[in-house]
Amino acid sequence: MKFSTIFLTSAALIQAQITIRRQDGSSNPIDQVHNACRGIGGSPVNGASVPPGWIIQFFKGWGCSGEPAGFADARKFYTSNNPADFNSVKVIDESKYGQSYYTPGYYNYPGNYNSHYYGYPGY
Repeated sequence: MKFSTIFLTSAALIQAQITIRRQDGSSNPIDQVHNACRGIGGSPVNGASVPPGWIIQFFKGWGCSGEPAGFADARKFYTSNNPADFNSVKVIDESKYGQSYYTPGYYNYPGNYNSHYYGYPGY
């Protein structure tokens, strides 16, 4: 693992930032800015570290286009799609919306988006 990856991941965790974890063992910090959209091409996503009160939405399309293909919050990683297909991510501050359609819990109710659940290792 590269020193820069270790350093950036450590800095993100200290600042309670959002970090995308990948299947190859690398990770990328994401700015914790409400409604920010970031490209996340590269190795398939394996999970995310998300501070409480924040949600991230994964999209197949670049520029957060189309419907969300997956979600992550402080506890879980939800997707009904192959994580290798994710190309962008949108950061959502839950405090601005409360329990809304942005939150993964909404999608677990009957009649809504029926997601698979991928628990983080250790949770």
